[in-house]
Amino acid sequence: MIVKRHRTNSNFQLAYFIAGKCYTADAAYIALLNQRDDRVMALNHARVQAMKQQARIQRIQQDMLTADAIAQLELRADLLEIELAQPMTDQLVTAAQDELAFIDLCIERVQPLRQYAHMSDADAAEACQREEFRLEFQHRIENYMITTGQIPANEFESMRRHPDFTTCLLPHIHTVQEQLISTGGAQKFLSHTTAGFDLPALLGFDHATTN
Repeated sequence: MIVKRHRTNSNFQLAYFIAGKCYTADAAYIALLNQRDDRVMALNHARVQAMKQQARIQRIQQDMLTADAIAQLELRADLLEIELAQPMTDQLVTAAQDELAFIDLCIERVQPLRQYAHMSDADAAEACQREEFRLEFQHRIENYMITTGQIPANEFESMRRHPDFTTCLLPHIHTVQEQLISTGGAQKFLSHTTAGFDLPALLGFDHATTN
């Protein structure tokens, strides 16, 4: 079961299954930026809500000066509701800050490996697409051939539309087919990654003992 505490993604998920699932450093960088934007927006929202909460508290305190007994009880209940919710709010903010800090660390580690760092983020996201899709397709080719021995028709159709199908993907299919019939052929693919970088390793993670 996937478990996490007050976070959108754990460090493990970010390192292995989000940024780490990308095949180029630029794609990983863009994936991390998207995650970063989400956490920054959440923290900004928390700041706004904190100000509104303070205004609500001050309004309640003012109203209590002129409220009758029943209204004062309701107002005290409102204050208690705010007080009881604050510890959870604090935990959520801390979790978002921790997640943001880890995302920033990941960005710091992949930044030197980027090919399109000289471009704007939007242009870099476009520039890495061709290679990222090609490497993703190569990885799928390996997975399909190892597990079922064939590539699904709809996947093959998508692969054929890639501009590097004839020069890269088709030869890779042949290579995988040839190696799988050799002794230990599948292990050769399972023991390496198609990605051009290893984010967990860049972060100092031990693949065997990562927590």
